[in-house]
Amino acid sequence: MEEPYDFAAVTATTSAAGMPTVGFVGAGKGGQTLAAALAAAGVRVTAVASRTRASAERLAALAGVPADGIRDYASEVPARAHLTLLTVPDDAIAGAVNEICARRGWRPGHAVVHCSGALPSRILDCARLEGSLAGSFHPLQAFAQRPPDAAAACAALRGIVFGLEGDDGLEATLRRLAVLLGGRPLVLQPGSKPLYHAAAVIVSNYAVTLVNTGAALLAQCGLDRLAAVQALLPLLTGTLANLAHLGLPNALSGPLSRGDIGTVAGHLAALDAVAPDAAALYRSLGLATLAPALEKDPTNALAITAAAALLLPSAPARASFDRDESLAERGSAL
Repeated sequence: MEEPYDFAAVTATTSAAGMPTVGFVGAGKGGQTLAAALAAAGVRVTAVASRTRASAERLAALAGVPADGIRDYASEVPARAHLTLLTVPDDAIAGAVNEICARRGWRPGHAVVHCSGALPSRILDCARLEGSLAGSFHPLQAFAQRPPDAAAACAALRGIVFGLEGDDGLEATLRRLAVLLGGRPLVLQPGSKPLYHAAAVIVSNYAVTLVNTGAALLAQCGLDRLAAVQALLPLLTGTLANLAHLGLPNALSGPLSRGDIGTVAGHLAALDAVAPDAAALYRSLGLATLAPALEKDPTNALAITAAAALLLPSAPARASFDRDESLAERGSAL
């Protein structure tokens, strides 16, 4: 069993070798990425348990976990590491921590964190009752596949934000881990985590939904799905580059930002005719775009507001383009 670790002694200059040893419960895409990158940074990864032996063995190979650190049960991990990371799906976190609680696996001088962006650390309270510190350590990144090697894992985490929340006595350790991984720590209050995670879902997950919607529309122009995605990717890449270089709201482009009434009306007429679900999405996103459009070019507010008026549910696709002040007020509040 690992000796108790003094988490209070961790500072911004603690070496990777001086950091707590780390064990993993869960060895999916996120767990393998974190384990491989931590090991590459010099942090010792000493134990892993997973639902399947194959996943645990792959994480062990990526992170240099010794053979006797590959365990069959989650409750066996805390005895072999100072810090246990629960890299399991959100719905499995409570079950994992409670299983270890039932086997008296938590103890003073040990810590446990989960990697959920949405859940607070209070879901780990049973470990706290046994004397362990508890928190959450969420990499603000999308993990769609397992890392092929440690270099890919490090690249996936370099420069990202890590959302941190939990016991004060654990904060310095989590901050240092984020920095060792090449990331930026962001300390969150428990009540803010749903908003933090919703922001991530909107930008990351729903970007895929937008590409799926766009690809479906291009299918009606003669492109198969793969060709449609390939056609849209440079557009998405260019938008991300504009955001990186120009920021908000200057990265915004398109007909609404120009107040191009005729183009917006034409889009709505076509979408309403053949893709009503996409038309509803277009209207909703367009109304959400009004505020940054007005912020970017307030001198063109009349045309922008008139184009946005077409997006209201009651507006026909070719309306009289009434420039009402209430919509302008709505834009300033969005």
